[in-house]
Amino acid sequence: MRIFVLDDDMQRIKWFKRAFLDEGNSVYYAHDPIEAEEMLRNNEYDKIFLDHDLAGADKPYQRGPKGDGIDLAIIMAKDKIQTDTPVIVHSLNHHGSENMLAALKDTHDKLFRIDFVLLRKSAVDEIMTVIENKMKPFYRGK
Repeated sequence: MRIFVLDDDMQRIKWFKRAFLDEGNSVYYAHDPIEAEEMLRNNEYDKIFLDHDLAGADKPYQRGPKGDGIDLAIIMAKDKIQTDTPVIVHSLNHHGSENMLAALKDTHDKLFRIDFVLLRKSAVDEIMTVIENKMKPFYRGK
């Protein structure tokens, strides 16, 4: 499985690698929405994890120098990028997460939101169960 992660925090990136590489998956990541857009346009992924705040772990709720996850979500919706791929917003910023889901709701049917703290504490197989649509998504977007 090819997993894409947008996050500016290297500790989180390391967590994703530890959590998913053990299962034989490939984890690809970007630190900003510009790099992420290019990767999403040029490659197919099976799961997409997006963070909202991209200014650095030491600057929560501040806008990143190259934009935030919402900027990528708007582009993904406008240009219909990876519309069949499940998108999981894992930001600690609940308001930002909701804005991202709202931006994607008309073009992406498989939308999920999970706080990274809960994601980190959950077992990988439980996470994959949710992502594989065996459980009702948190937010359907319709």
